[in-house]
Amino acid sequence: MYWQDNSYIYSTETGNSKVSYVNGDHSAITTCTESVYISKWGAWPRVRHLANYTPYDSGQLWRFIRGCTGTPQLTPRIYSSGSNAICTTNGTFCNENLTVYLNPSCPNTSYSWTFEPSYLSSNGNINSYGASASITNWGFVRIRAEASGPNGSASVYFYFNGCGQMSYSVYPNPADENLSISFQDEKSANALVMEILLIDKNGRIVQTFDNKGDEILQTKGTTFNTRGLPKGVYFLHMKVGDEVKKEQILIE
Repeated sequence: MYWQDNSYIYSTETGNSKVSYVNGDHSAITTCTESVYISKWGAWPRVRHLANYTPYDSGQLWRFIRGCTGTPQLTPRIYSSGSNAICTTNGTFCNENLTVYLNPSCPNTSYSWTFEPSYLSSNGNINSYGASASITNWGFVRIRAEASGPNGSASVYFYFNGCGQMSYSVYPNPADENLSISFQDEKSANALVMEILLIDKNGRIVQTFDNKGDEILQTKGTTFNTRGLPKGVYFLHMKVGDEVKKEQILIE
């Protein structure tokens, strides 16, 4: 079992990622909602359920986090300042105060938390406490957390949204000769917009913008030349962090 090979270790820390029903041969994955787990039993598929909604006795539970054997494999747990909690590895959030726990929290391991690119530090603040950090953001930020220990190092990225700061405009729509995309916050967009695709109704990519440098900062956005494209309906797919934003475009 995973607690016997030390891939997971017993823990009372906030953000534990597995539980074991002591009085039954059963384990479950935790969620960011207290006492709500994901597990399966018998031939049934995995289900999301309350802790006591299983055929097993939930009177005693052991809690586990990922162990410290081998190269660090960081599993983040992200909590908002209120009663709600978010459970993901990467994503875009609209919260102003967040606490991030990195599992595992291992001995003889150093942790670092940085904004990437560094100029995004103007959009937020990080207070780090080893394997956890308190983050306040008022803009769109990208944060890198890294753990370095005796067996190697690992890193994970977070994308936090400051509730509307990553707004953009697509115009004109309908388009004739050009289609432009502009951003309210060019610095954030330059760091987080990976690529923009213009796709026809058959799913064929007809235009691509690959943001490999500082193009968005230099041009305040980007423009597609739509002159010569067949008239009709197209779709704009913009990858922002791990999220894909989609718009329907009409070319006349």
